[in-house]
Amino acid sequence: MKILAMLYGKYVDNKKINLDLTLSELNIDDNLGLLPIEKQATIRDLISAK
Repeated sequence: MKILAMLYGKYVDNKKINLDLTLSELNIDDNLGLLPIEKQATIRDLISAK
């Protein structure tokens, strides 16, 4: 987790990355498509492996 904090930290501080945006809000999808519940995952969820 510390490595991810180092990688994301300055971008979060500079407000370039909002950890609370969902995949749906960012228009991120998978080749075969994500399920609606998967699209509700936030960047925070993904980097914390929830």
